[in-house]
Amino acid sequence: LTAASRELGRRYDREHERLREVSERVRAAEELASVATIVAGLAHEIGTPLYIIQGRAEQLLQRKSLPDKERGVINVIIAQIERISGFIRQLLTLSRRAEPQLRLISLNDIVHRVSQTVGDQRNHSGVEIIVELTEELPPILGDPDQLQQVLLNLSVNALQAVGSTGRVTFSTRCATSGSPSAI
Repeated sequence: LTAASRELGRRYDREHERLREVSERVRAAEELASVATIVAGLAHEIGTPLYIIQGRAEQLLQRKSLPDKERGVINVIIAQIERISGFIRQLLTLSRRAEPQLRLISLNDIVHRVSQTVGDQRNHSGVEIIVELTEELPPILGDPDQLQQVLLNLSVNALQAVGSTGRVTFSTRCATSGSPSAI
């Protein structure tokens, strides 16, 4: 009777532990569902004004009298809105792993946008930004939002490394004939 009682106690403890674990998983799933609801609401609240801003910026670009400098600034604004929109899409797929959105892209276009963003936003007045892009670089297969984020992170690291003086160079090249593009 004592052995059976002990075995029954152990089974009870195991079942009680399993029930606690299941309860924790349910609570975590409910919290994730709440976060997903909040993210969806934020995505809508942020995405709608961004879409309007992007539309207005694109309208400004259609003006023939727009100076090149202002045209460049507006292009940076549009590129950053597209980047934020991509980030919002990533937030919406937070609960599941999103596969990279691979497509043929121009590495030079992405490097140019990042160099403009870094050049416009830097607080390092003594830092020289150099851009050396190989012409006629073949397109590469990649996710433009992820690649831009990686390049921005590397750029921030480079600016921090050179301090208040120095040089940060953005360059592209084709490594060898027929090989993928390189940064």
